[in-house]
Amino acid sequence: MKAIRFFKKNAVITILCFSAFLGVASGQTANNIMPAPWSPVMSFIENKGQFDGRDWQGSKIEYGVDYNSLYVFFTKKGLTYRYDRFIRNPGRSKERPHEPKRINLSELTSVSWIGANSNTELIASDKISPYYSYCFTDKE
Repeated sequence: MKAIRFFKKNAVITILCFSAFLGVASGQTANNIMPAPWSPVMSFIENKGQFDGRDWQGSKIEYGVDYNSLYVFFTKKGLTYRYDRFIRNPGRSKERPHEPKRINLSELTSVSWIGANSNTELIASDKISPYYSYCFTDKE
């Protein structure tokens, strides 16, 4: 009870200290604004097979952006936005316990460049230090 009264009396100081702590914890300073170490970094990732077929277009994906449940796939003719979310499987019941507990719902929007040059070259620059790891399975 004393702690609650202390925080009520010193609310402004408490808020300022907490804000300062959050600013330091997330790496933000006046001269250098950096994302917190736990926040995802949005970057272009070269496709080495991990994005194949994920745009449902059959296009050759050159690069992708993997940001939580949002993906953006870049091809020479356009791009595809993909949003994945997992929901409880409505087909699962006590009578059907073999069904998966959750299922993936994907929403896709594809954009094609009108009159796109088929000789377009996507060039990567400004490499970043974080890296991504993907698991591949044998398709046979």
